[in-house]
Order: sequence, then C-alpha cells, then structure tokens
Amino acid sequence: MKSPGYAAIIVALGLLGGAAAAAESVLSVVSRAQLLGNWAASCSTGASPSNWIVTWYAGGNGTVRRRSLRGPGLPPLDGAIDSAEMLSPTLIRTRMRNDDPNWGNFNGRVYDVLLDMSGGNMRTISSVAGDGEAIIRDGKLVSNGNPSVVAQRCAK
Repeated sequence: MKSPGYAAIIVALGLLGGAAAAAESVLSVVSRAQLLGNWAASCSTGASPSNWIVTWYAGGNGTVRRRSLRGPGLPPLDGAIDSAEMLSPTLIRTRMRNDDPNWGNFNGRVYDVLLDMSGGNMRTISSVAGDGEAIIRDGKLVSNGNPSVVAQRCAK
C-alpha cells in the first residue's frame, strides 16, 4: 500500500511537468505584448545618440532579436531576447543579451529588464546586468537619476 505522501509527490511532479510543457515561447510572449516593431523616443526624427531606434524582430528558428540604430556613422548594435514573461497585461520581464562585436566590452553582457507597456508606450522600469549592477531602478537611471526613456511605437 502506497502512502498518501507518495501520491502527493506523484501529483506534484505531474503538475511541474505539465507547467514546463505549457511554457510559452519567447516569440509568443513578445508578440502578445506587441513588442515586435520599431521603438524610439521620437519617431519623427532619425536615429541619433540621444534617439536610438530599437527594432524588435523575429529571428530564425523562433528566436527574438533586437537591433539598435544610434545614428549616422555608428554601426547598429544587435542583441538577443533570451527569455520573456508577461507579469501582468502591461509588465513584461525579459532577459536581453548583447551578441554583436560592435558592443565592444559589453558584448555578451546579459540584462534582466522589466518593461512597462502602459498607454501603448514602452518604458524600462528596471535593468540589472548579469553581474548584479543596477542600470535602471524604479524607472530612473542609477547613474544620474533621470527617468528612463519613454519609447513610442514607430510606423517603420
């Protein structure tokens, strides 16, 4: 005769297996959050060091990538979105990774980023590098206390 504890373990393992099987893909989360497309502080002006245009797009094999245009004469910066999770209808947690030699010393660096998608805009609420360095906290740049950029969706 099996104990009730044994049955509870079997049920718990079954639930864990079902949750893993039902995990939503990064592309599905990013699509549902309506992140795919071009984003900038100002869509009416071109890319510049103070107005990056960031494009989120579906890469090969269901991956999600981002490309940042920083202005004339500056190479674009590419990166990957390694994970994404909807925390609420307007909050998305992502793990982003720089994977372009143009990032220089920041190539390969990962960031855990919380995005607020309220009002059809995108704003970074927090960004913490893989080594624990906080870049943005409570919607403000740690380096100077300025608010993080509010990006709008651009037509192209």
